[in-house]
Amino acid sequence: MLDRIPDLRVIVGHMAKMIPFALVRIDAVLSPVAGLRQPVPCYFRINV
Repeated sequence: MLDRIPDLRVIVGHMAKMIPFALVRIDAVLSPVAGLRQPVPCYFRINV
């Protein structure tokens, strides 16, 4: 969805404080299988 709507902003809640620390692991797991145009951390920096 973030590829189709690049200006979309995602609002994360209280538990999302851990995401910046887990981005390397999230990227290693999701990027190879998700078929995204960019790595997951790029979406996080742009849309969150």
